[in-house]
Amino acid sequence: MCAALCPKGSFPRPRVAAVRALYDPTTPPSSNSVLDSGALVLYFPGPKTVTGEDVLEFHLHGGPAIVKSVLTAISRTNRDECLVRYAEPGEFTRRAFLNNRLDLPQIEALGDTLTADTEQQRRLAVRGASDALSKRYEQWRQQLLYARGELEALIDFAEDQHFDESSDELVHSVASQVQALRVQIELHIQNASKGELLRHGIKVALLGAPNAGKSSLLNRIVGKEAAIVSTEEGTTRDIVDVGVDLSGWYCKLGDMAGIRSEAGNGAGEGPVVIGAVEKEGIRRAKARALESDVVIAVISLEEGVGGEPYRLSVEPEVVDAVNDCVEAGKCIVIAINKCDRLPASTQDGLLPSDVTAAVGSLFLAMP
Repeated sequence: MCAALCPKGSFPRPRVAAVRALYDPTTPPSSNSVLDSGALVLYFPGPKTVTGEDVLEFHLHGGPAIVKSVLTAISRTNRDECLVRYAEPGEFTRRAFLNNRLDLPQIEALGDTLTADTEQQRRLAVRGASDALSKRYEQWRQQLLYARGELEALIDFAEDQHFDESSDELVHSVASQVQALRVQIELHIQNASKGELLRHGIKVALLGAPNAGKSSLLNRIVGKEAAIVSTEEGTTRDIVDVGVDLSGWYCKLGDMAGIRSEAGNGAGEGPVVIGAVEKEGIRRAKARALESDVVIAVISLEEGVGGEPYRLSVEPEVVDAVNDCVEAGKCIVIAINKCDRLPASTQDGLLPSDVTAAVGSLFLAMP
């Protein structure tokens, strides 16, 4: 392959970069047959390579036309001298695994490295790229084999051999070892679930009534106009998912249709008509909230009635949906919107006691 594409240069020394001009192998070398005038060629003899096999690398100038011409030239090389085909998806990694260059945890970490979008994801991938995880698994395996060996020895040779411990003491010792190993594995599984949150992102659902301010909150968090904001109710019908990097943590925020019932919110508003499309949006919103890791319930302060300066506007359907999420073990955050309706003395401080008391009385299922 190297001789066909680099007829005017010697074969590069192992693990030493060499600059070569690449030529079309179907025509005599000339200025008209140059594919890349200054490609970097490296040769890595196995087994100390990424795949454990001999590797020849061509580092080309990045223009699409150059890459395409070199790939075409490679396919035109003499098939009797060099058998070449495109690698299948993941084939280099598979060969590295078969040749014991990478183990399964390292391969998983490699995938995390290639898809890492945030700082926390990058750190997780770097930690997994080492062989520490494989060593831990091997240590657990050795502990299990040791415990198994003790039990098998007790079963097979209890009558023929003299043991320093009685049978009951030996069984109790093995049980203690296995129990300690079980605790380690359970702790590892708990940490692994945290790793899944880092790897796939934290799912956050914005739950609330129509015009509660969910879309405005989403746009403020992501720093762009990701969702349409309007005073007209029912602007958001389907789920709007937006990924965002929050201090190194990847979060997938979901803005959803406002939840309300046909009976109204009980604050003087009469029955409302909810169409089939909006009903489907409400159903999807509730389902998305139950699938999320964090649910932000957005509640708005509206203009008060009967001389009151403000009132807490909450749909009963929203309260029921939030309480269902609490029972499902979701993390709940109550966000009070439109706080500019509060007196000026409290806008920059804590919420008034009547507001916090009202929230506490509504969401009884919250701890």
